[in-house]
Amino acid sequence: MYCAAYYVKSVTDCLRQNFIVPDRGGPLNHTGYHAKVNPFRKECMQVEEKEQYIQKLFPRINDIKDVDIREKVISVWWGAWKESAFAKIEDLSQWEPAKEKLNISNVEHTNQMVECAIAIAQVVEREQNVKINMDTLIAASILHDADKILMFDPSSGKTTPMGTYLPHTGIAGHLALQAGLPMEIVHAIASHSTHYSSLPPKTPEAVILSNADHLMTELWTIFRNIEISFDLKD
Repeated sequence: MYCAAYYVKSVTDCLRQNFIVPDRGGPLNHTGYHAKVNPFRKECMQVEEKEQYIQKLFPRINDIKDVDIREKVISVWWGAWKESAFAKIEDLSQWEPAKEKLNISNVEHTNQMVECAIAIAQVVEREQNVKINMDTLIAASILHDADKILMFDPSSGKTTPMGTYLPHTGIAGHLALQAGLPMEIVHAIASHSTHYSSLPPKTPEAVILSNADHLMTELWTIFRNIEISFDLKD
């Protein structure tokens, strides 16, 4: 009885936090409440809903053949988002300090980079006969900027204490390592940035990730005449 009552209370609390009590004005949604601006809260989502949400944002997750790696990639994004101040993952810019000028979300940048990395890998395998571990490449590409959601404050666009005192690639690499992902994935994430990585890429997957990230970022900014700095010291 206690468990049932607690469950009902939890559901009620979620509804109260996410919806306005119905009144006589305007149509109600399927819940019987008027929705607030934020259509859902992280803490109210069930496991299956979390997985579906993240898979929808990053469709190439479904191309990771190893189920354990796929689930851990989802868990890293979910854990980072849960600890962040962002209402939605897709609200995060590729670079929050220049959000309006850059005009691309981190989700959009990540998906562009994943497609670029896959295309490069296919050429490398075909033309140079170098075997690429696609699970490693896709997983690392999807997670390479996952830490940005913890690095920035959505209300100000400025860095959080974590973003101020810890390096970008180091945070992301730690998240992957903490989730139990293979060291090759951790390395590819940790070595991908020309601005923040303390070590160079040492595997084919890491080399491809780093160059795909640089390529897609440079093309986005150069051909739109966008001048920004990715140096947090500026």
